[in-house]
Amino acid sequence: MRTTLLTALLLLASPTARAEDKPKADAPKAAPYVHVVIFHVKKDAPKDAVEAMIKDCHEMLAKIPTVRHLRVGRPAEKATELAKKDYQLALDLYDTGIYDAMYLAGLIADDMKMTKKDLRHWIKNAHCPALCEYTVPWVAAGSQHGLELAREWIESEKESVAMAG
Repeated sequence: MRTTLLTALLLLASPTARAEDKPKADAPKAAPYVHVVIFHVKKDAPKDAVEAMIKDCHEMLAKIPTVRHLRVGRPAEKATELAKKDYQLALDLYDTGIYDAMYLAGLIADDMKMTKKDLRHWIKNAHCPALCEYTVPWVAAGSQHGLELAREWIESEKESVAMAG
């Protein structure tokens, strides 16, 4: 039983956009962030519901001047280079301090390559409960340091760190 996913990727004035992507002519030059939205569509939704959502996203979001690139559609059936685990990209995304990028970093992190230093850096810089309770512990649990760090963190006097333990 598989649910259909609809993914919308908005690159808001992104300097990291690929050359083959055609930005809007009047779009700003600077880039504050990339925003990814994932919709889980119920399996009993009408068959044309996903296509209607995709069409609506293109029509509505294309009108926003700061949206430089828009990719909306169903997820790939198979993993691609962009969907695979990427240790360095995860570290770089997390270091932006932007919640969406930090969350995405947790999804693409190669858990087994994460060092204790990396994981301690992540929990130190986690600035909301979602990152402290879910993103960082999830990645830590998949690493070879998970149990050791969980025991260390749960004893922390800092509540945001203890949540990860």
